Amino acid sequence: MPELFFVLDGVRRRGRASAKWPPPSGSVIAIRTLSLGKSLGGRRPLQFQRGGFRRRLAPGRREWLALLGAGALLGVTRTVGAEEVSVPIGLQAQLLAKVAEYDRHFLGRAQGYAHIVLVLKQGHTESTHVVSEMQTNLARIESVAGLPHRETVWAYKVPSDLAEFCKNRSAAIVFFGPGLEADIEAIARAFSGVDVLTVSSVAGYVDKGIVIGFDLVSSRPKVVVNLKQTRLQMVDFRADLLKIARVIE
Repeated sequence: MPELFFVLDGVRRRGRASAKWPPPSGSVIAIRTLSLGKSLGGRRPLQFQRGGFRRRLAPGRREWLALLGAGALLGVTRTVGAEEVSVPIGLQAQLLAKVAEYDRHFLGRAQGYAHIVLVLKQGHTESTHVVSEMQTNLARIESVAGLPHRETVWAYKVPSDLAEFCKNRSAAIVFFGPGLEADIEAIARAFSGVDVLTVSSVAGYVDKGIVIGFDLVSSRPKVVVNLKQTRLQMVDFRADLLKIARVIE
């Protein structure tokens, strides 16, 4: 009988099959036979259930609801003039990383490495603070849609310079801090035809042409999607996301 290497519920183990096999139903496990050197688990770990194994599924609506509900009581609304950052930036960072998984074009756009551009309004204290907080929180997230990532902070001046920079540097995501309300419509026009996912810290920017933002609805975070702008920027969200989002046509 070949020796087994396996990971059982996150714990690395090594040994031979015994009377303790099979493991408890529902255990998550990745297996390969050392003697054959073949992976039986494939790219996703297997989950043992009575009668055999099944692969763990990609995150679905249930996982989304759990994540969206997790921040329900954490919200502290920041108001910057007419601009409101209603969802905590730490939670926005998690949602941003999760949203990317639902964009069918994201992996092709990122090409193995997710470059995220964080845009702030130069000389705007709250904008600088929000972008700095997002940068810190993204640094704690291991991957975005399964890819390594890096962040670049950009001090906004004019839409054309920003759009050109994002095209030349193959940006996968552009995140906007507050303080840009007067410029958002011009920014959206500059990004029309650019293959990139734009994300806003201020939900109101989505109405003006940013692809997605995060709002607080009945004390719970809500993803807001500008469907028209997704088409203009080659973003293609799966129905799983659109079903739980507020969609602006």
